[in-house]
Amino acid sequence: FTPSTLVARDIDLFSEFCRRHQTIVLKPLASANSAGIMKFNFNAQLKSELKEYLANTPGPVLAQEFLPEIMGGEVRAWFLDGSLLACVRRMPLE
Repeated sequence: FTPSTLVARDIDLFSEFCRRHQTIVLKPLASANSAGIMKFNFNAQLKSELKEYLANTPGPVLAQEFLPEIMGGEVRAWFLDGSLLACVRRMPLE
């Protein structure tokens, strides 16, 4: 399963995406290990919060609808020719 996703750098696009989903998560594509991941709620301050975030985040940003179930963690699995190579359970930082 993949949540609704948008890749952009446009405040208006992110704002509309957040209006549709109410809560979103932004993930910079130029970082790793959960660096720069932030959750945003649709509210009156959203555009100024997005402006500040984008001013401090280089490159394109991936936006996804927030799935509350993620707080229980996620499992990532890697396969090769149908055989499981590795599996890891990741837990969110907050």
